[in-house]
Amino acid sequence: MAVETTYHWWIARVPGGTSGASTAPGADRHTSAAIWSSTAATACWRSTGGRRRPSPSTPPPRVPSDFLALGAALPGIGAQIPDGVRRAPWPPAAAAVDEDGVGTHAVALARVMEKAAGSVALVTPDRWMDRVRAALAGTRFADATAGPLSAGINLVDLRVVKGLEFDAIVVVDPAAILAQPLDGGVGGLYTALTRSTRALAIVHPGPLPPSIGDSELLRRIGGSDPAAAWSALGAPA
Repeated sequence: MAVETTYHWWIARVPGGTSGASTAPGADRHTSAAIWSSTAATACWRSTGGRRRPSPSTPPPRVPSDFLALGAALPGIGAQIPDGVRRAPWPPAAAAVDEDGVGTHAVALARVMEKAAGSVALVTPDRWMDRVRAALAGTRFADATAGPLSAGINLVDLRVVKGLEFDAIVVVDPAAILAQPLDGGVGGLYTALTRSTRALAIVHPGPLPPSIGDSELLRRIGGSDPAAAWSALGAPA
């Protein structure tokens, strides 16, 4: 299976302050995309009452139409999104898990998605960060909350993910993202849902927000092994 090997990432290290960029070898032919990402990461911050609150980060140009549509269903987002140019190779999927399995199932999904699609981001709210990090023990990954990104599995928080692009995304607990005051809310969840160019999975220990859970675009990959269920969706044609 062909997997993209050129990636661009822009990390807004400090809100309104110093930023850093990382480009994989051979990525110079996509310089304009890297510049676009840096602009998006900088522009996504706005100040309200002296506190930093997220506005929806503009999705990368290659985000598929079905991922954009899923994000557009969130309250107050629809009119702001661009049109996607294609559907994703894999449909967006969601796995209902118990709280004890959030980290384990999120990491298992990241592993199978890395093999199938390429670079993966585990987009994790503060509530679950320690649990997901612990579940990554024994897995080769980049902790992008404290260092650079990799072309494999990346652990990212709601600030770091802004302006970035990955082949696959695992979104951990949308309800917790909505409830997180800093970098979360509707804007934070929309950003998390629209960072992938190929595959998107959601892990949720409680009910999904109705705007997402009721979507006909979403495939359910429940059961005891969501990672195997995702793999069973099949490879893209």
